[in-house]
Amino acid sequence: LRPSTAALQRCVALLSGTVPVTGRQTADDGVFAAPDALGWAYQYWNAEEKDRVFERVRTVKGAKITGAEIVPATQLYTEPYMVKFLVQNSLGAYWQQLHPDSPLADGWKYYVRDADRAPVKAKNVESMTFLDPACGSGHFLLEAFDLFFQMYLAEGKVTEPEQVCRRILEKNLYGIDIDERAVQIARAALWMKAAEKVPGF
Repeated sequence: LRPSTAALQRCVALLSGTVPVTGRQTADDGVFAAPDALGWAYQYWNAEEKDRVFERVRTVKGAKITGAEIVPATQLYTEPYMVKFLVQNSLGAYWQQLHPDSPLADGWKYYVRDADRAPVKAKNVESMTFLDPACGSGHFLLEAFDLFFQMYLAEGKVTEPEQVCRRILEKNLYGIDIDERAVQIARAALWMKAAEKVPGF
């Protein structure tokens, strides 16, 4: 199933309550409007299986979590404020060390300005990489995408939004996970993030 960008955006808008459903009004609560909504939905979709795994480990002597049970047992996503804190103080801090006068950090709520950081080697944005070794559905990658987008525009070498999105996805972001379904969600969420910046991406 490969829905068009317009169809997918319409579905997300209907789910989030940002557009009325024909014949009735919906509340604008934005439940599914967050970029990480797909990941949270997936985590709770698997909650019953996770509970079953932990109940077995708790009640069966010598039971261990192995094989396919590892996926639901380890599916815990990081709260948005912590994702922002970690990305702003890793990737964002790297950028700020390279460009101490850059105003980008002014918009980073969780950036720690006075932290003692190791010196960094000069790089252009295109040569920077961000790896999430347990990416799940891509919450850290989505936050890093936004930072990379800002960094490309601030650097000024590549500023056309479609080219910026393409470079971020092809050169900057990397993620791996033991849950192949979560990785599929990460891919879809990153594609949707790019489509927000460049409709029809």
